[in-house]
Amino acid sequence: MINKIIYKLLIFISKFLPLGYSGVIHKFCTYLLSEVLSYRKKVIIDNLHLAFPQFEEAQLIKIMKGYYHQLSAYVLETLMLFSKDKKWFRHKMSYHLPEKMKLQLESKSVIVMGSHQGNWEWAAVLFPIFTGIHAHAVYKPLSNKALDVLVKDARSRFGLGLLSMKEVVRYMAAHHEPVVYFFVADQSPGDIHSGKWFSFLGQETLFLNGAEQLAKKYQLPVWVQTIRRTKGSSYEVTFTELPAEAITTTYVKRLEADIQREPESWLWSHKRWKHKHPQNLKM
Repeated sequence: MINKIIYKLLIFISKFLPLGYSGVIHKFCTYLLSEVLSYRKKVIIDNLHLAFPQFEEAQLIKIMKGYYHQLSAYVLETLMLFSKDKKWFRHKMSYHLPEKMKLQLESKSVIVMGSHQGNWEWAAVLFPIFTGIHAHAVYKPLSNKALDVLVKDARSRFGLGLLSMKEVVRYMAAHHEPVVYFFVADQSPGDIHSGKWFSFLGQETLFLNGAEQLAKKYQLPVWVQTIRRTKGSSYEVTFTELPAEAITTTYVKRLEADIQREPESWLWSHKRWKHKHPQNLKM
């Protein structure tokens, strides 16, 4: 019962309230997150100090304010997935698919490595309806099962399949039709024994490398996805192929460059450097 009430409330909010970029509600949510709740402000500023030690405090504060503006927009835009239709989203997402990727998808699946930059939810959820290509996103189920059901319903409205990491391993072994597999690959692994260490934004950083392992196992091409806000709540998505001999290494370098170019659009409120590199391991 409570799930239905929450779901209907989310639909009402996303359908009837003006949630547009830089609108009244967006500005209010930005103020609420930054000034009233001070949402994860210490985590954000600590991360920025680590990533940009050369910046003056005023520059870091400016990035943080820009981040709160982007974060509140992302939250409101995500709510729109509960009610808006294909027509509404038509001019919101622009996918630039390379011809090489299209040719690859005629005979094999493709892995796309994304990040928590731009609106990563829209980029994956809307991909099937605007490209006509079947796709699955690898995700971590929420601990709250009721909320997980609601979020999965919103994410799958336009044909996107959802697979946990355990499920995607089994799925890839059993299904061989060409599809796109989306991996958001910049989150911190659950434990220090997962993934590989890389130099990232001046820090020794642990990255998941499941996408690279699966790509090598099934000999699949891997592309990195870049999402940029063009105007308001509109985005363009571009893809660059990663070299098979250095998939995660090149992904990390490209992500670092994207963040340095547009720092306010990355997820700074995540405790990205909670794992410390063991001194007896080599980079």
